[in-house]
Formats: sequence, C-alpha cells, structure tokens
Amino acid sequence: ESGVEMGRKILQNGYNFTAVFASTDSNAIGLMQAAREIGIHIPEDISLIGFDNIRISALPQIDLTTVAQPKEEMAVSAVDMLMKKIETGSKTFTHKIIKPHLIERSSCKKLNEPICNSD
Repeated sequence: ESGVEMGRKILQNGYNFTAVFASTDSNAIGLMQAAREIGIHIPEDISLIGFDNIRISALPQIDLTTVAQPKEEMAVSAVDMLMKKIETGSKTFTHKIIKPHLIERSSCKKLNEPICNSD
C-alpha cells in the first residue's frame, strides 16, 4: 500500500525522470500498480528496480528487476561472527561486506546508446 501511495504522489503531476530504484520490492510493485493506474508503462516510460528479490517479484506479470541480498551467506556469517565473539569474549566491532547481485528481469528498459560520452 505504501508503494502505491508513494507511486501516486510522484507520478500524478507528471515526472521528469526515467528510472526509479525503490527501497524494497514491495514498494516497487506498489509503484508499478500506481503507474498502471495512471497509464505509465514500465519499462517503456520508466525503468524500475526493487531491492530484496522477494518471491513475487519473479512472477511473470511483475517480472521486476531487483537487487538480491545473499541472505543465506549473511545468516551464516552472522552466526560465525557471533560464535567467535562468544568463544573469545571479544567486544570488538566486526565489519564484513557481502556483495548483493542484480537480477535482471523485464522492468528496466534496454539502452541502445551509451549513457555518457567518453570523449
């Protein structure tokens, strides 16, 4: 619902952008619905990317491009770090970067020309 409301707010008075990167797939799907209500086509008019790779984002009628977090790897790393802290008694901060990956589906327009000129 919040994605639909957000989508209506940013699309109802026109727009001057070509893409939206939503904070969650749920918000992206809501924006998709708002765009459909207003007559805006995704990806022809606006490209759309979500974040989380929830199951419904892969449904054929949604087919949302999204950023997937490696949840299993994150969980295993969190448990490993916690176990090491418990075993060693360490109170130090631990920082680990686990890279997400892009899952390309049909909600983003394909670009035929380079975005910027390297000249």
